[in-house]
Amino acid sequence: MLSYGEGQLAKLMAAGYSGTGDQPHFESMAMHAGSILLLAMGVSEILKVSCFGFLSAAKQKIDKLENFPPAKTTGGWASIQAGKPVIAFAGDGLPAGLVRIGRTEAARAWTMVGNLRDRPRW
Repeated sequence: MLSYGEGQLAKLMAAGYSGTGDQPHFESMAMHAGSILLLAMGVSEILKVSCFGFLSAAKQKIDKLENFPPAKTTGGWASIQAGKPVIAFAGDGLPAGLVRIGRTEAARAWTMVGNLRDRPRW
């Protein structure tokens, strides 16, 4: 699915960049881009539920959906501890945020290795 979506996006980008075609052709490409977006969103949901353990309403009964998921976390400024770094995720930004945190941790680790290497030996 992902290779198909990537190939279609490459075709859409090339067609949009070249500018060759008439109005109905570009409108159909825009509609197709929307379907590719839905494909990517579906893959993202599958990844979030199966790999990251996010909640899914798929197995919930219809009359229980009103209060799903149950509120378990505190929110607001009072829940933030002063002096600690805070990263907020909104919407579907969690996977990208996790990658960013991983890069930050890796950069910090390499900085520590560099500091150890450059430290004078007694």
